[in-house]
Amino acid sequence: MNSHLDIKILLIEDNPNDAELAKVKLAEVGGSFSYELFHVELLSEALVFLQESSVDVILLDLSLPDAQGDESVHALQKNFSQIPIVILSGSKESSLILRIVQEGVQDYIGKNRVDGELLAHAIRYSIERKKSERALLNSKAETERLLASISYVLIGVSEHDEVIQWNLTAEKFFGRTASEMLGTSFCQCGIQWDWQKVVQGILQCSEEGTPVHLHELWYLNGNGKKGFFDITLTRMHGHVEESRGFLILANDISERKQLEIELSLAKKMESIGQLAAGIAHEINTPTQFVSDNLRFLQDSFCAIQTVLTTYDQLFQTVEAGQTNSPFVDAIKRTLAEADLEFMKEEIPKALKQSLDGANRVSNIVRAMKDFSHPGTEEKKPIDLNRAIESTAIVARNEWKYVADMVTDLDPALPLVPCQAGEFNQVILNLLINGAHTINDVISQTEGDKGKITISTRVEGEWVEVRIADTGTGISEAVRDKIFDPFFTTKEVGKGTGQGLAIAHDIIVNKHGGTLTFETELGKGTTFVIRLPLQRTHVC
Repeated sequence: MNSHLDIKILLIEDNPNDAELAKVKLAEVGGSFSYELFHVELLSEALVFLQESSVDVILLDLSLPDAQGDESVHALQKNFSQIPIVILSGSKESSLILRIVQEGVQDYIGKNRVDGELLAHAIRYSIERKKSERALLNSKAETERLLASISYVLIGVSEHDEVIQWNLTAEKFFGRTASEMLGTSFCQCGIQWDWQKVVQGILQCSEEGTPVHLHELWYLNGNGKKGFFDITLTRMHGHVEESRGFLILANDISERKQLEIELSLAKKMESIGQLAAGIAHEINTPTQFVSDNLRFLQDSFCAIQTVLTTYDQLFQTVEAGQTNSPFVDAIKRTLAEADLEFMKEEIPKALKQSLDGANRVSNIVRAMKDFSHPGTEEKKPIDLNRAIESTAIVARNEWKYVADMVTDLDPALPLVPCQAGEFNQVILNLLINGAHTINDVISQTEGDKGKITISTRVEGEWVEVRIADTGTGISEAVRDKIFDPFFTTKEVGKGTGQGLAIAHDIIVNKHGGTLTFETELGKGTTFVIRLPLQRTHVC
C-alpha cells in the first residue's frame, strides 16, 4: 500500500470471514488503488464512528446484528447522505435488491463475485457519482446503468401498457434490444411466456398494491428454448405519470427447475420400483388363469376334433349305404369319452374368464402407462376420474389386503387443468398413506378389512377430490405438522415423511389448489383436494 492515502473506506460487516475477504481483495489491487480501511461490526458503531471521523465511501453488509435489510441504508442516508454507499451482500431477495436500487445506493455487489478490481471500480465510481450534481436515483441514465448490470431480467411497464424499461439481461434472454422494445405495448411485445400467470399477477399487484411473486413461470428465450423464471411484480408510485406502473424482476431458475424435474421423475420411478412386486402379482394372477383356460381349450379342441373325425367317417359309411357300420359304436364311445355336455358348459366360461383376464392385464398395463408417463410441466386438461382409477389399479396390491375400495366418481366431471403425472403422484401417496393407517388398525384388532372411499365432484369453480380411510385418525398434537417435510409418525424404516409434504407442494404450489384434511381419532381421516377450474384470460 502506498504511504499516501487517497480514499478512506468504512467497512460495516459483522462476519469476520467476509470482512477478511474484503480486506484481502482490496489488498490484491496493489498500488493502483490507494486507501485506508476502517472496520466496524454494528450499524450503531458505524453511526458513532461517522460522527467523529470522515470517510469517502461506505461498504455495507445488509445483514447486521442490529439492522436487517434496508434499515441500515435508511439510517446512513438520513444522517450521512453525503457519503456514497456500496452494498456488499449475499442477499438474493429480488424485492430487497430492487428497493435498494430505487432508494439510491451507488452500487450493489454480490459476495459470491467479489474481487479486488470490482471493489475498486465500485468505490471509485460511487465517489465520482456522489460528487455529481444529481443523485443517482434521479439520474435516469445512471439508474438504467445500475439496473442493467444486475443479473435479473428487469422490465418496466407504464400504467398505459407501454414498456418503459428493458435492461441488458432482458435483451440477452429475449433477443430484443431496448430500442426495439421501449414504447411498445407490453401485452403485444412478443414475449413468449405464461401470460395467464403474468396477467393474473399484474391484476393482483394493481388491486392490492403489494409485491406479487410468481413461481416457476415458463418462458421461451430468443432461440425458442424453454426455461423458467421466478418473478416479482412491484407497483411503481411515481410523482409523474410516466413513472407510474409496475416493474417485473425475473430470476432465471431453469437449471434448478431441470434438476427438480429429474428428481420428480426419479421419485416416480422409485414409486414404481416399490410397487413393482405387487404389480407383477396383479398381472400374474389373471395371466395364470388365462394360461390354464387355454390349456383346457386346447385339450377340449383335441377331443372335439376326434369326435368330428369319427362323425366324418360315419357320414361317409352312411352315404355309401353301410347302415350297420362299426362307426356307430365308435361314435358312441367317442362321445362318451369326450363328454361334450361338460365342454358345452365349460368352454364358454373358459372363454369369458380368459377375456376378463386379458382385460385385467390390459387395464393394469394402461394404468401403468398413465401413471409412469413423464407428462409435461404445463397444465393440460385431464380426466381426473381416469387418473384416479389408473393410480388405484397401480397401487391395488398396497391396499387390497387391508381395505375395500369404494369409488363415487362424478361421471359429469369436467376436464381439469392439471399436470397429470404430478396429480397421479398425489393420489398414490394418499392411497398408500390410507392403506398403512388402516393396516395399523386391523393389525392391532385382527378385525375385518377397512375401507378407502374416493369421490369427485364440482364445487363452483373448483373440483373436489375426497379420499377417506377408516384408519387411526390423526392425533391433535401432530395435526399442524403432517405436511412438514420429513415428519412421520411411522417406525424407522417404514416411512420417510415426504409423501404428504410432496402432495401438499404439488397441489398448493404447482396447481394453486388446496390440500386439507378432516380427521377423527380412532375413526379415520379424509384428505380433501381442491383444484381450480377457472382459467384467466390473457392480453
